Amino acid sequence: MVYEYIKKPNGVKIKTNRIVDEVETELLAEKIAPYSYQVKKSECLDLPEKIYTSYGCYLTDEQYEACIEAKEQFAMSILSDEYYSSSSIPIFKLFGSLQSIACGFWQNNGRFYHYHHNRIKALMDALCGLDTNDKVVIWAKYHYCIDEITNMLIKEYGSSSVHQYHGKISEAKRKNNLIDWQKKGRFIVATQSAGGHGLNELLSAHHVIFYANSFKYSERLQAEDRTHRIGQTHACWYADIYSYDSIDERINKNLETKGDTLRIFMNKMNELRQQGLKEELVNMIMEL
Repeated sequence: MVYEYIKKPNGVKIKTNRIVDEVETELLAEKIAPYSYQVKKSECLDLPEKIYTSYGCYLTDEQYEACIEAKEQFAMSILSDEYYSSSSIPIFKLFGSLQSIACGFWQNNGRFYHYHHNRIKALMDALCGLDTNDKVVIWAKYHYCIDEITNMLIKEYGSSSVHQYHGKISEAKRKNNLIDWQKKGRFIVATQSAGGHGLNELLSAHHVIFYANSFKYSERLQAEDRTHRIGQTHACWYADIYSYDSIDERINKNLETKGDTLRIFMNKMNELRQQGLKEELVNMIMEL
């Protein structure tokens, strides 16, 4: 593994835990192949099927203009040497900005912008077709979205119907919210960072909505497995909320092919950089 290094003001380089490249992985796989084998979950577990659907919405003019501004800012910065490194951090920030704008907000240069958007309407469309007794898990990537979703659900279904599960509330509060949701709640709105790993108490739900997706297929799969696991007796229904002509479509396309959105884009960007094709690089950014 090749790790990222950051340079401190005094010139000292410090290794971070972020992996930026992998070397000789094929050789390693070849050496351990005689001692290992892979079994798919479908081969050893008799689980119900997965059903996928999606609900799209259009960006408003204000959101569209904000996306162009975010891409232009990054395109200008990419021409400087500091962004000509192998680090994925700048790309992560760009993708995060574009995704947050699609969700209705943007934190840029110390300022917070809120945009009128249609994403909540798309979420409501997804919920309308469900039985009133169905429990629903809603994965929301940003805390701003969690509050917005929660307020909408309270207005439509009552305060006792919705509970939150994320890192900004204490572990004890999260546990109590989970218990209350299991007993009498209907919706649990959670972040994958808090609930995507090790949260095994979601089996009472077989309807899951991804309000904003992770950039990595592995994280998406882990979130799905919170409900699609041993003990689940119903077919699991997964719905994606996304905006047309936005970063959402690129993310969803890469998830369908089990790809890492950031890694794929960074590899292409580095390829153009090494060839000195700055104009093509800028065009690729503006086409996001």
